[in-house]
Amino acid sequence: GRGNGVDYNWQVIVGGSVTTASWTPSANDSAVEYTTSGTAITGGRVLASGFLNSSTQASPSIDILKEALFKFQLERNSFTGVATPLTLAIASGTDTSTCFGSMDWEEVTR
Repeated sequence: GRGNGVDYNWQVIVGGSVTTASWTPSANDSAVEYTTSGTAITGGRVLASGFLNSSTQASPSIDILKEALFKFQLERNSFTGVATPLTLAIASGTDTSTCFGSMDWEEVTR
C-alpha cells in the first residue's frame, strides 16, 4: 500500500459478484478475463485474508504460496459458460489511500 500508517485488509474471494464496468480478456487465446475497475464485491467464499500496514511510505508485500491457495482451479459453469470470479479485494481505513495488488495464473490446455 501507499500512504503513511494506513491499515489495509486484503481478501482472496471466489464466487463473489463484482460490481465493475467491464471485463477484459487477458490474451486473444486465453479463457481468463480480468478487471481493475471493480468497486464492490458481495457474496462468495473467502479463501485467504489478512492485514497489512504501510508505515513510513514502505511497500509491504504478501506472498501466498500457490500450493496453499490454488489447490482450487479457476471455474466456469459448463452449462451456461459463465465464469466464477476469483477476486483480490483490498480495503483501507481511509478513502484517500492507494494500494496496488497483482495476481498471476497458469493456463493449461489439453
